[in-house]
Amino acid sequence: MLWKTIEKELAEQDKTLYWLAKETKKEKSFYYRLKNGVVKTINLDTAIKIADALDISLDKFR
Repeated sequence: MLWKTIEKELAEQDKTLYWLAKETKKEKSFYYRLKNGVVKTINLDTAIKIADALDISLDKFR
């Protein structure tokens, strides 16, 4: 669900995964692991960075 929200927001905002990785200072491989289900949860700090970069509320990740 988390990945689906991120993917949807990136598409709606016409932004790339590379852009998100750069904005959040996380490696692209982190997002690929999230997409593929290797990473199942993220910490609050990472969630805040993603939400801030995408300019969305943390509630969208619920």
